[in-house]
Amino acid sequence: MTRTGPGKFEGNESKEIAEKLYEMLNAGMADEEAGDISEMGWYSALFSGILLDADGNELESEEGGYITDEDEQGFFTYTEYDTNDELEKTWQNILALENANIFCDEFIERLDEEEEY
Repeated sequence: MTRTGPGKFEGNESKEIAEKLYEMLNAGMADEEAGDISEMGWYSALFSGILLDADGNELESEEGGYITDEDEQGFFTYTEYDTNDELEKTWQNILALENANIFCDEFIERLDEEEEY
């Protein structure tokens, strides 16, 4: 087998969990999404009370979930959260970052428009 470079799921604690999450997201199971691959990265949150074991098998849970990220180079990573509070706090920070990026982009566009006059 010839390997040309790192794989999409390299750098994750469990490649099996990363692959399963990616499959779930492609099936439309994200509870929320934020960002854009070409700018800050594309993020998704899975609040649904499903955790995965090391082999990627689903375990039902009352607490926790995942936040995933895919960057412009196609690398996909995840972070597992044991509690809903941790998950929600991190997700709110991502949403704040997304809103800050949108504001900055709009501000720069306005400056560019003013320079044209």
